[in-house]
Amino acid sequence: MGLSGLAALLLLALLLVYVRNLRRAPSPFAKGLVAFAGLFLAEAVGSIGVWASLSGEYGPDVAIPMMVMRTLEVGGVLALLYVSWE
Repeated sequence: MGLSGLAALLLLALLLVYVRNLRRAPSPFAKGLVAFAGLFLAEAVGSIGVWASLSGEYGPDVAIPMMVMRTLEVGGVLALLYVSWE
């Protein structure tokens, strides 16, 4: 769940960057980036609930694959945030 929380925080930062860019230069592309980041943030927050409900029932069978996916997600979001942060 910690990785999902970290992903959510990074996505919130990314969303704020995209909203700032949308205010500076409104365009359909900027609106799409805000929608992308918002929906991706909703997915990350929702995954915390799914993680909590399934990890107790299924244990490592669910926890390990989800941890790998979240690690990849955090890496991808970090890269996206790095190149977007101007």
